[in-house]
Amino acid sequence: MNLTDRSSDRRFLTFAISDLSRGRLDTLPLEGSGERRPVEIFHSDMRIFDPKFSPDSRFLSYLMIDKANKMEVFVRPLIRRRLVDRGRFLQAAPARIWRRDGKELYYVAPDQAVMVADVRTSPTLSFTTPRVPFRQDAKLPDRVSYVSADGERFLAPPPARGPQLQQLTIFDRQGAPMQSG
Repeated sequence: MNLTDRSSDRRFLTFAISDLSRGRLDTLPLEGSGERRPVEIFHSDMRIFDPKFSPDSRFLSYLMIDKANKMEVFVRPLIRRRLVDRGRFLQAAPARIWRRDGKELYYVAPDQAVMVADVRTSPTLSFTTPRVPFRQDAKLPDRVSYVSADGERFLAPPPARGPQLQQLTIFDRQGAPMQSG
């Protein structure tokens, strides 16, 4: 089980359960009386990982990985799904981060490119083709863990190296380092 997110309205947790042959996406209500049980949102013969709620808690983004280790990024309202991008799986699945207003979705592609897709939720859920604001230099960290509310700054922590001090880097939307500390 991979518990990954809580809705912004604090009403639900989301998690994925996967093995080598299948995956399942669930939510768990946090309100109500009596025993609370997970609600299956979706299941597949592909592995499912890392569901994240959109800022308005109406949508979930998640990763699906097929038998050939090809990764796909999906977003779904609670009733159907839409493919955002196809990629290939490397060592770690990229995090997906929603811009705070829910109008963009960011992730790091396997080639270290920071990707962004514009999101529309009305009249239906739709995305632009993902584009590359910048590519990370090979010596930079392999993930983006936070995006500012306006989508103009990206925080990239380095890989963990034990108890020693680590440098955090903030990049602007063009990939230029803004500050380190």
